[in-house]
Amino acid sequence: MMDFRILFVTLFLILLPSADMFQLTMSDSVGIKAGSRFEPLSTSTQLSANTSRGPNRRVLWSRFGNQTTSTQLSANTDGGPSRRTLIIGASSALGFKLATGAVVYKAVTNKPYASFDDLLSSESFPALESSAQTEAANLASTLPPVAPILLPPKVNPTDTRLVIVRHGQTYMNRLHVCRGQRIDDSLDPVGKFQAQRTATALSKIQFDANGFYSSNLARSKETLNVLSASLGPPQSSPLLNEVDYGELEGLQNLKPICSAPFGEHFNGESIAAVNNRVDDALNFLISNNQGKTVLAVSHGAFITALLHKIAPDRSLTDFLFLSNCSVNVIDISKDGKATIKLVNECSHLKP
Repeated sequence: MMDFRILFVTLFLILLPSADMFQLTMSDSVGIKAGSRFEPLSTSTQLSANTSRGPNRRVLWSRFGNQTTSTQLSANTDGGPSRRTLIIGASSALGFKLATGAVVYKAVTNKPYASFDDLLSSESFPALESSAQTEAANLASTLPPVAPILLPPKVNPTDTRLVIVRHGQTYMNRLHVCRGQRIDDSLDPVGKFQAQRTATALSKIQFDANGFYSSNLARSKETLNVLSASLGPPQSSPLLNEVDYGELEGLQNLKPICSAPFGEHFNGESIAAVNNRVDDALNFLISNNQGKTVLAVSHGAFITALLHKIAPDRSLTDFLFLSNCSVNVIDISKDGKATIKLVNECSHLKP
């Protein structure tokens, strides 16, 4: 079975926008220390400790060559924690090899809001709300009527059918703020609109009256409340929570690194813990719903982990970048054999 870590680290190697990616030539013996400062890096540019760009370009974490331990995040930088350079490197310990190269992702980051309440009380919130309302209105006027999703019958009536949906768009999604479990926020007008259309898309699926689940986070609960409506009582479980990214949470424009569960290196959740939680969530949903069709609302990285756990041999790209309110369907037999029926279905959200 492919190590879960490969899935997420490969994200940086093959799918990030090329404009933000830089490759540099390195030998396996090169080590990088936290707090080092570098010139802008370009293709085939040798790594240099030149500091002419000033102290605001920081290395948060690195793992190169034979280096098997990661450096811990430190906010005690003379340039402050608001501007950083993030470096992710190739390492045999991570289960993949990229010759003698390394991949670098550069991001200007900051922590503008310590909580959702900070955002709500900020001077910028009215403009953010207005922008979201305008976008939602434009979508409502341009998108066609929703065609309900029609699923084939289960092969075996005793199978459990799990329909798992990512939550709708939130305000901090709009601002590209990294948050897992520590910072929670609410659906913005676009997210509420997405949830309404998703409810229509799921309207032909016969869910069990007691089969509606969300994570403990508000964005998941709010989405489920729209999807379940009067169909049945919603239930919440921490097993469905998003990955805990630790000290990375609250950083802005950090989405690429937050697509990978490296929270363990920043006092957050480890890869092993995420894998264990996926197992526990599946066992919980199956044991309580044998032969039923249930709906769960969770989060992007967690759903990706779950899908990859079920189908580790499928292409890595199948499970990456799950859209807000995308629909995924899995049939699970009594003996635990799972079959993916639908991945990242979001035609109900597109023209």
